[in-house]
Amino acid sequence: ANNYALLNVNSTGDLEIETIGAGTTDSDITFNADGDIELNADGGTVTIKDDSATHFLFGCDNTRFRIYDDTNANDFFTITVGDEGATSISTTDADTTVGHLTLVPDGDLVLDPASTKVIINATDDLFFDGGSDTYITESVADNLQFVVGGDQIVNMAENGTSGNHAHFKTSSVGFTTI
Repeated sequence: ANNYALLNVNSTGDLEIETIGAGTTDSDITFNADGDIELNADGGTVTIKDDSATHFLFGCDNTRFRIYDDTNANDFFTITVGDEGATSISTTDADTTVGHLTLVPDGDLVLDPASTKVIINATDDLFFDGGSDTYITESVADNLQFVVGGDQIVNMAENGTSGNHAHFKTSSVGFTTI
């Protein structure tokens, strides 16, 4: 008697389905299909909300899936698919730059590109100690530096006609005889 559903159609033709329950628990809507469920949004956007806060956005016009932080809608994670399947994964922290992306597989982390190249931008460092003071970097074009414990240990450079150069900066070099 006090449990019912409303179908509301407003003047623009928008449809709202609302459940009303007399009890103390929420009144749910369950779709139980003996086949597929299709969401066809010709407007280009499908959102999943909690009250008025958007948590998931499917951008059908730009092939984008976005997950929003539960407490700040300006912080989010996005997967975007472009031409020929080119895919970008990004994070956005609206007020700082700590929207880190952490991969924690329950097994191996395998990078196996068909091109056989794993690319790190020239201005980025590759850290081995959690992001502190042991890393490999390209300080300038064709100059590779190995830094361990904050000390530049080896600097390797391609010097054109002058020949390649390996400079051991703050270390000694030892060799094992065979």
